[in-house]
Amino acid sequence: MKRGCGILLHNTSLARKDGEGGMGRAAYRFLEQLSQAGQSYWQVLPFFYTQTNNPYQAASAFAGDLRLVDAALLREEGLITGEEDTPSFFMEAYKNGRETYCQEFTDFKYNNAFWLFDYALFAVLKAHSAGRPAGEWEPGLKKRDPAEIIAVTERYAEEIESMQFAQFIFQKQWKALKQKANFAGIKLIGEIPFYLAPGCVESWATPELFAQNGCSPGRPPMAEGDAGRRWNYLAYDWKHLQLHGYQWWVKRVRYALQFFDILRIDMLREADAFFSIPEGGLPKDGHWEAGPGKELCDTFRYWLGEVGIIAGSDGAVAPVYFNSIEYNGYMRARVLEHAFGEMNSAELPHHYKRNDVCYTAPPGGLTVRGWYGRLSGGQREHVAHYLGACGAPDIAEALTRAAMGSVAELCILPMQDVLGLDIDASQYLGEGALDNWSWKLLHGQFGEKEIARLKELTAVYGRA
Repeated sequence: MKRGCGILLHNTSLARKDGEGGMGRAAYRFLEQLSQAGQSYWQVLPFFYTQTNNPYQAASAFAGDLRLVDAALLREEGLITGEEDTPSFFMEAYKNGRETYCQEFTDFKYNNAFWLFDYALFAVLKAHSAGRPAGEWEPGLKKRDPAEIIAVTERYAEEIESMQFAQFIFQKQWKALKQKANFAGIKLIGEIPFYLAPGCVESWATPELFAQNGCSPGRPPMAEGDAGRRWNYLAYDWKHLQLHGYQWWVKRVRYALQFFDILRIDMLREADAFFSIPEGGLPKDGHWEAGPGKELCDTFRYWLGEVGIIAGSDGAVAPVYFNSIEYNGYMRARVLEHAFGEMNSAELPHHYKRNDVCYTAPPGGLTVRGWYGRLSGGQREHVAHYLGACGAPDIAEALTRAAMGSVAELCILPMQDVLGLDIDASQYLGEGALDNWSWKLLHGQFGEKEIARLKELTAVYGRA
């Protein structure tokens, strides 16, 4: 891989005009800016269906987030006529487009049959249940009684078709975006969360994928006064997945790779070992369990071949277990914000390898200035001594230069750090914060001056 650089900016954070979604003109304008700035990559956060604003709380392993659909493009195609930007326009788009795209839509349903109908039925039933989780539906629907499923499929046939058509539109717009990006010499980096959220489509349609004993993944207490943490995710039934040759995981990764040139799998080291917290218990009551590790890696290699995968380094740090990242030769995510907890941390740039991917801040984490502002005096001194930086206003550029100058062939910079923004521009400020996942780039904020500066730095460090 040639040395390169890219920007991390999710589609929901793009500077958009009224009626523009995250996959249309706003995205096309951003591609032009990336090209002008000498960038080779654009990384986004997970783009899957979610029932919250948190893209890491995926409510489907396959369905796309329909909030990203660009209504302006649909108007240009004549699929919708109104000015409303609500989910209601998908029914209008379906009615106006089902004849025009009859064969394409038929092919789409066939190629995506392994997930599409379950998602569409789930979404329609949830809408007719006032948004209540599947566990609170009528017993027949909750347990997927065949007679009940047939009945509601007939009752809501047109709505189910329109939801499938909405996913058809999502794929169509995203693939057009990828084509434009690749034509401009820019590769797209996508991401899939390792875990799925409670109440996801799969927990209703294929509950056998998940542990049925009520346990949850999480993080153990790491120091005195640290209570650990139970994550709001579903734990997998790895024995069931192993029995079926991990084919669900193969389908999941293969599916995502059609939309991206490189795929980041968040918290991938959870496949080696995960911390299991019992139902009703506290993190201190949990224990480590070995994951599929080598078996899953071998399965990926056999079915997918050599593919571009970045292994996310988030997740609980396990005792010594099999290291699937090194075994499979995946690109390893390195985060500079994680590098200064100890004097000679393995996350410091002088320890990097060429196959690593360097980030100033974790995807969805605090901005560099926000992170720096929360450090103790001793930690700031460590950072300043290592980087030769002084003063918070300069810290974002100092870490940017350290990332760009590292031996890692790929460097990804969150847009907020390129702009040197403070903590209020962070995507995630902590559990319960009202402004989580709401930051948006303003028009003109990434302007000619900022583009020229980024282009200069990219050239200085041999990443053009």
